[in-house]
Amino acid sequence: MTNYRWIAGLFLLGSLLSCQSQPKSGQTRQTLYRADSLLQVRIIRAGDSVYAIKQGYASFSASIPYVDSAQLIANRWGDRLMQARAVSARARVYDAWNKDPQQTIHYFQQSVALYKPLTEKRYQYFYYKQLLAHAYDKVRDSTRATAVLTDILNELKHEDTAHLHSFNFIPEMALIATEVRAYSLAEQILSQLTRRTWIRNDPDTYNYTDHYYLTRSRIDVFGQKRLNSPYVDSLEQVFNRSKNLMDSLYYGANLASLTGAQGRYEDAYRYSQIERQLDKRLNQNESVSQMQRALVNSEVAREKNKLVYEAVLKRNRERLLWILAGLLTVISGLSGYLYHRNQAYRVQSIALGAANRQLDDRIEQVHLLNKEIQHRVKNNLHMIYSLLQMQERKSRQPEVVAQLRQARLRVEAIAALNSQLSQEDAPLDLNRYIATMVETVVHCYEKPVVTQLDVDLVALDRIQYLPLALILTEWITNSMKYALPVDNVLHIRISLYRQVSGTCIEYTDTGGKTANVPQPNLGMDIVRLLCRQLNGTLTYPTQSPYHYRLLLPGIA
Repeated sequence: MTNYRWIAGLFLLGSLLSCQSQPKSGQTRQTLYRADSLLQVRIIRAGDSVYAIKQGYASFSASIPYVDSAQLIANRWGDRLMQARAVSARARVYDAWNKDPQQTIHYFQQSVALYKPLTEKRYQYFYYKQLLAHAYDKVRDSTRATAVLTDILNELKHEDTAHLHSFNFIPEMALIATEVRAYSLAEQILSQLTRRTWIRNDPDTYNYTDHYYLTRSRIDVFGQKRLNSPYVDSLEQVFNRSKNLMDSLYYGANLASLTGAQGRYEDAYRYSQIERQLDKRLNQNESVSQMQRALVNSEVAREKNKLVYEAVLKRNRERLLWILAGLLTVISGLSGYLYHRNQAYRVQSIALGAANRQLDDRIEQVHLLNKEIQHRVKNNLHMIYSLLQMQERKSRQPEVVAQLRQARLRVEAIAALNSQLSQEDAPLDLNRYIATMVETVVHCYEKPVVTQLDVDLVALDRIQYLPLALILTEWITNSMKYALPVDNVLHIRISLYRQVSGTCIEYTDTGGKTANVPQPNLGMDIVRLLCRQLNGTLTYPTQSPYHYRLLLPGIA
């Protein structure tokens, strides 16, 4: 016993030393919190190992210093999980003491309330809730005990199988139900929430397998009047291999009542005699007094710690009030300063608003002027187009007609591009524009033409649209004038796509090798001039004179 108290004293000293300094930074505070949390878990487990010996009340009284140390750490941080651990550890000690049932119920109620919001601690929530039902059973409050167990059963019905498999305390719930003679409820718990193969013992808490045999024995003998229950034989084997005083007393008392109900009166008398002897050993005056003193001292220490903690909180609140008063003074000064600054900004804002309105008016005027200019440009281009068309109709020389038509198509390309660019702020739809332009050129020549456009979504600078439109116009015009397709149907293909080095425009037709090769003229000079303007590279990938590839660098 001395060794246990010495170990508990070391843990208590360590927790007290840990409480002397306050963390100064967020990182340090988090590190200290993790260290104290691990220390609290180790302290509680050490106390549980002392409790697990179950050699009378002296084992329980030796575990109390561990509970006090865990409570000190919880008080220091005010953390919900730490408080839940400390309160549940104290509740287990009172449950083992079994002399103050109301205090036991109080601490188990606190444990359930603390664990309930912690969704990651579902196991602990249900575990201490069934222990609360057990505490109600000890004060013969079968109504509340049954209500709590029924509530747990209804909650656990919605848990998945993996969780139910890990809830090893479920046989304990059924055992508590038999304590209050709710045998049908016990049968529901065993049949709906667990399987025999899932049940395993926990050396730190209960022998759940042994309690399963006891539960089944009670259901058979007391609930279903099955007097030859094989589970009673299994329970006798449990009693024979019991190695501690508390378990021997518990199973001996149950076997006395079970064998008596079976009509085995000699065995019932023998177990009753064993129960009285074990109870006499357990309730020796010295050990009972020692446990009573330990619990009283623990409660006194807990209240003192609570008062100290409240005093510290009061001092901290006073300091916080002084700090808040200082901050309020600073904030008041800043508020006055900001008010005057806001007034100055307000005057400036009014002036800026007037300037912005004037600027908006100027922008609107410029916008209207730009629309007027675009409209006049459109009208002028249309006038030039009409004049060229009139001249073309009056001319009788084919060469002059061809030249006028080509000039008219160039003007038409410029006019169509100008119209779309003036109407749309978004990038030009090249596919739609090129299709319109091809249709306009083809309409001027009475030749069957099939066009194929493969135009990717390529963003060009607005200043590059016009040179590109004129180049395509010249290429299409040359195809219409000089190409001689074999099947009398001219096929024109225009592709525009991205490459690593830039944007590529490729033009081909099916004029064939017998087509009239265009001689150097104004149109070809215009194409070469426009290519240089675009900084493009013009190549002829095949022998056909109507296969062009224009690469525009740095636009992809």
